[in-house]
Amino acid sequence: YCFGGSMVLELARHPNVGASAGQTFKAVSSIHGTLSPYAGQKPAAGEIRTLIQAHHAELDFQGDGALTALEAELKIGVNGSDATWETLKYAKCEHGWTEPGTPIYRAAQAVRAHKSTFEFFEMALGFDDPKPDPFPSLPL
Repeated sequence: YCFGGSMVLELARHPNVGASAGQTFKAVSSIHGTLSPYAGQKPAAGEIRTLIQAHHAELDFQGDGALTALEAELKIGVNGSDATWETLKYAKCEHGWTEPGTPIYRAAQAVRAHKSTFEFFEMALGFDDPKPDPFPSLPL
């Protein structure tokens, strides 16, 4: 969340550099994290080898431009690697919408963000493999 969300994006942007020396993370998820790269250091083409998920609020102080810029950056960063990325944007939410007890908390969107993140990590870590059954049957 927030600062932590920013940090996991940084770790994914530049594997094996600085704090991630010796590590390439399998997957990261940022929930209302700061989206711009630290010191403007964008990843080179193919540098990102981590699956990335980013959750962003429509009314976030960073604005829509930050999400658009992140998406453009990620397109380049995963080009030439096996990594993928996804972004999710939550309408009528402000930065920090997942924090219960605050005036900006949005329960339904917070639950969706957390469920999506959980599923993202299950798939990234191989606990949920969609390949054997790409179209699960509907309950009867």
